[in-house]
Amino acid sequence: MSVTLRESSFFEGAVGTGLVDIAGGVATIVLAICGLTGIYPPVLTSVATIVFGWALVAQGGMVMSGLSAAARDATAGAQFSGYGGSVAILLLAGLGGAILGILALLGLNPNVLTAVSVISYGAALVLSSGAGWTLHARTRQTARGADVSRMSGMYPSPESVQTVAGFAVVVLGILALVVPGAEPHKLSLVLASLLILGAALGVTGGGLGTMAQNLMRRSA
Repeated sequence: MSVTLRESSFFEGAVGTGLVDIAGGVATIVLAICGLTGIYPPVLTSVATIVFGWALVAQGGMVMSGLSAAARDATAGAQFSGYGGSVAILLLAGLGGAILGILALLGLNPNVLTAVSVISYGAALVLSSGAGWTLHARTRQTARGADVSRMSGMYPSPESVQTVAGFAVVVLGILALVVPGAEPHKLSLVLASLLILGAALGVTGGGLGTMAQNLMRRSA
């Protein structure tokens, strides 16, 4: 009974975190689009950086909880135990990026700080993509029959989305730092990076939340 209650609590929290990821991704997209259209670009870039950072922390906490629950299984512990470091990177990148975003919002070299933040976000997505896919595999193992194909067709692979988005954002962030040009152009590169990050977070967060919700319904 206690095991069932713990698992149910985890999946309920996972669904909630998935909604936080979607909300954070959508908010980041909206802020980035507004900034790209010329509505207070420096301010909105910093705010979007902060919003995405905290949403990334929420996603990292959900993945870490899922991997911890899986590691308690004697038959799967060895398979899942090696991903804790990559998820820790996700949490640290989100927290560090949010702090840099706050400093940028206060006017401390916002162009450089926001560019560094998006580079760290992109690198964290790439490094943690394996952990997200491991949680995806864990949930699929509990599906049976037609439910497997129905679940797998509902969303893209978290691993592929995070990896592609992460590499693209790292490239754009580096360009924003090293390519000479006017400051508005560099901010545009950072805003484009945040737009990609928000889309990736919304897709992967929604997918993980949907998996957890399906599992919770099956176990009810």
